[in-house]
Amino acid sequence: MANAWIEHLKKFWSKNKGKMSYSEAMKAARKTYKKGATLTTSKTKSTKGAKSKTHKGDKDYTTKKGDKDFHEDGKDVKKPKKPYKGNVKHGTK
Repeated sequence: MANAWIEHLKKFWSKNKGKMSYSEAMKAARKTYKKGATLTTSKTKSTKGAKSKTHKGDKDYTTKKGDKDFHEDGKDVKKPKKPYKGNVKHGTK
């Protein structure tokens, strides 16, 4: 995709082709051009703690039930699930 000024200039010149030359169109298009106006939509950056789009009722960047990708200290950690974690002694009464 070309830069926004070039796109604006091409549209402006195509509308006024018979009235003025290309260099005159450059000078005239300068008055109607708005710097910073973009033609594409910007993507929003996800933030930590925002609502999750895939798991309703949960927050983003937290470990969800069914994940193999855990979140510890703000980083993704891949590890297997361990259902009996902790100081549990099995086989004793």
